Amino acid sequence: MKPVREKWDRDTRIYHLGGSQYKAVIQDGQNFYNRQTGQYEEIDLSLQRERVYEFEYAVKRNSFAAYFSDATDSVNPTLAGVELYNKNGIARWINYKILDAAPTETEAAGNKIVYRNCWPGVDCEYTVTPEKIKFSVVFASREAVREVVVTLKESPGLKAVLQDGGIVYEDKDTGETLWRIEAPFLMGGGRRRQINRNTRFRTGLTRTVKGRQYKALALTADDREWLDNAEYPVTLDPTTAIQPPGKDNFIYKGMPNTPDTLNSDILMLTNTSSTDVSRALLSFSLASLPADISVNYAELNLFWTEQWGSKGRTLYYTAYRLTQLDWLELEVCWNNRRSGVAWAAAGGDYTTANGRTISFSSPVDYPNGWIYWNLTNMVKDMVSLGQATADFLIKIGYEGTSDTGTQFYAAKDSAQTDYRPYLAITYSQVKTASFKADSRLAKRYTRSFTADAARKKSIAKPFTGNGAMRKNGIASSFTANSTSRKSTAGTFTGSAAFDKEFVRSVTAQSVFKKSPASGSAAYSVLRDTLCGGFTADCLVTKVVSTGFIAGSALRKPGILDSFKASAALRSGNTAIFFDQVFLDLQVTTKANRALAVTKSNTWEVSTVT
Repeated sequence: MKPVREKWDRDTRIYHLGGSQYKAVIQDGQNFYNRQTGQYEEIDLSLQRERVYEFEYAVKRNSFAAYFSDATDSVNPTLAGVELYNKNGIARWINYKILDAAPTETEAAGNKIVYRNCWPGVDCEYTVTPEKIKFSVVFASREAVREVVVTLKESPGLKAVLQDGGIVYEDKDTGETLWRIEAPFLMGGGRRRQINRNTRFRTGLTRTVKGRQYKALALTADDREWLDNAEYPVTLDPTTAIQPPGKDNFIYKGMPNTPDTLNSDILMLTNTSSTDVSRALLSFSLASLPADISVNYAELNLFWTEQWGSKGRTLYYTAYRLTQLDWLELEVCWNNRRSGVAWAAAGGDYTTANGRTISFSSPVDYPNGWIYWNLTNMVKDMVSLGQATADFLIKIGYEGTSDTGTQFYAAKDSAQTDYRPYLAITYSQVKTASFKADSRLAKRYTRSFTADAARKKSIAKPFTGNGAMRKNGIASSFTANSTSRKSTAGTFTGSAAFDKEFVRSVTAQSVFKKSPASGSAAYSVLRDTLCGGFTADCLVTKVVSTGFIAGSALRKPGILDSFKASAALRSGNTAIFFDQVFLDLQVTTKANRALAVTKSNTWEVSTVT
């Protein structure tokens, strides 16, 4: 596969497979725009030891630049920075530092940096993904829990707005939302993902550090009872998120009016009772696909990371096409596709047409493997409908009727970027061309034709003169003086004809093969030499030898797959007819079946599949 980088965008990679074949791999946030090359390139999330401004580490081959560790402060190096460009190409940035932290150690590896023991029993971590800097404050024990204050320094061109429990940063010049600090929450340790939302920001604060005054933000955990009973370590998570292009989430029947806004890194599918049911929703942009394509193959891929109560069981999952595409990632739930707007049917609106079911199992609790659906026909439907996105709903077979446990899959916000959902589409680029009335198109037909030719499925104007198409260029609907794939709509004009492939059903006076020879009767045409007169209803293919007497031909073959000659040959020309006509007969069906001939008094011809 050869990458076609000029066709890449943020979430789609296009590869050339040779000839007219291409492959599109659509996975949110997997590419970044390199301003030096002027093209999208693959991201690299690994921290580089590089001095930029006052920072010691950098990640720059991403949809935004991230910087870490204050090289000028040996006591509190916990400085982190985000930088990206607005619509006008102007850089905007925000830096934040954990107030009064004094880490004993800094660990930087891969896409993650950890400041150990900022206070006794408290670690602070930053993880870089294509859309986020995931900030986590990890409390090792109940005694370690404390309020955490972060000081802020930002571009003059930014405006902070409180929204849905988080902070949204808008560009003052363009009005666009550049990033947001998501509403903080607490998550307990252990497999059950204990979540507590009784955590809040305290905003509007100022703090003085080394004689300079900064804006400040306090993160406070208020639910003492939950903290007293939680399984430690407990993580406080106020993540900084860049606005991502795609969307995915799961909807839960047990909480029908509550969107899941906490588990952005996973897709959960569960089925343990009539109410303990969840479904996954995914959306992929189709914007990078060319307008005229023929979809050859399409495959949806999810990475299976964990399961509860389903080890060793056979699981059945079905993928469907969502019919409502305006659902919002952070507002979608079982009853609503977005806030205040209900699904037509609770649990999501989808069509069962071309739905696809797969089955699989795993003998371990942490399977770590890919599962996929062949959704070729479904994606063909989406492309033919002109959809800007490909939206899917995944549900468990036997939903609500039997216990199949709970499975987790990596979502688009997973820190393990190679495990994110992706849609792979292999397609052919369709070439367009124009044809005149007398032109021939060999072997392939294209999607659109001009007048006096044909489209893939319909005729623009009737054929005239010698207009013809070879082999598979038979359209499904023709006007008068032409023919269709299965039946004639009228008679040919002049010598208009098809080469080689015949229609299945032929009526009287309908004929084939190039031009009529002199002396033939009305509408009777032979490819080469006609030696004698034929009547109007005669049909003969390919070469006819000399010595035929008028009327020596097959009359009205109704179905070319299987028929008996309704007219015998005269005189001594039986052998000639058999040898040079039947054995050279090129009558083939759409399925390209050959004909076998049995020599008998009635000249029976039958198909061989």
